[in-house]
Amino acid sequence: MTSKGERYPYGGLQVKAELRPKSHDGAVVPGEVEDHGDGTYTITLTPQTSGPHQLLITMDDHGQLKNVESVIVDQRDRMIVADGSNHRVVILDQAVTRLLTINGNVSGSHGFHTPYGLALDPQGNIHVAAFGSNTIRVFTPAGTYVRSYGDVKSPSGIVIDEEG
Repeated sequence: MTSKGERYPYGGLQVKAELRPKSHDGAVVPGEVEDHGDGTYTITLTPQTSGPHQLLITMDDHGQLKNVESVIVDQRDRMIVADGSNHRVVILDQAVTRLLTINGNVSGSHGFHTPYGLALDPQGNIHVAAFGSNTIRVFTPAGTYVRSYGDVKSPSGIVIDEEG
């Protein structure tokens, strides 16, 4: 991504990915990165242990995801990533191009700290379990703040059934 948030029209960026077990019991798995030469990349990772993992992706050391706590895929095949240490939710397309960032480092009712869990409701709204701010925030698929609910003590995950 350029500094203006636009996709690079060419390849050649240094892209690295690795998968780390959260339990620290398993080995770090390096990702295989394929540069398509048009600004898109394919990353392949295969966990060697079961359980939760952290995903770390770097592109020329710009826009690094730190402590990926949760990844979900929406109805449009976008990856929605809880980027815990950066206090944000990042939405990526299938080519791992950043489409949108929901920044938690803002004041007011829609700010959040250390997002851990993510879930989608039937309308495609993104529910963010913010461990560091003891709340659940809801955003539209376009990243617009909708509402908050509950004073939840250190939420680390969230599940929503088909009825919402």
